[in-house]
Amino acid sequence: MRTTVGLRPIVLIAIMFAAGCTTGGWDGVINPADRPAEKTAFPEISDWETLRISADHGGCPPFPCPGYRVEIAGDGTVTYDGKFLVSVAGHRTARISRAKIHSLVQKFRRAEFFWADGYYWGGLEDGGSYSISIAFDGRTKTIDCRDGGGPPPGIYELMDEVDRTAGTARWVGRTW
Repeated sequence: MRTTVGLRPIVLIAIMFAAGCTTGGWDGVINPADRPAEKTAFPEISDWETLRISADHGGCPPFPCPGYRVEIAGDGTVTYDGKFLVSVAGHRTARISRAKIHSLVQKFRRAEFFWADGYYWGGLEDGGSYSISIAFDGRTKTIDCRDGGGPPPGIYELMDEVDRTAGTARWVGRTW
């Protein structure tokens, strides 16, 4: 059974079409294939205990999307905070294996997360928002997407990967 977590791409596309947004050319929308001119490599992690990966789902008005935040720590602690349109509101914690964390970090590496801009805007005034972040060894990289703006390929899919790894479906549920 699919949950709202897996429907995020459909909602993003609907928002973009409703606003007349495209992913190519310059019409106020950043081309998702665009990246900064200077490539930034994904650094090696020295201290896995400092690792924090988070995804913040801010909802997607005018559509009914859940709002919640999830964080995965390097020691395997998962922290969830359900805000609105979720099955479980409030704070919850869980644990996951280090193997799952290492696998998730590899997906960040393959998506070349550090080589993306920090902000993507789609041009809508009341569109949705989400952000994804990774921090370790005193480094932090956050990508904020607002109002239908989408990041380069591979990075948006990390939102689903963070949710799958953290197991947020048990708290978010199906709210559509």
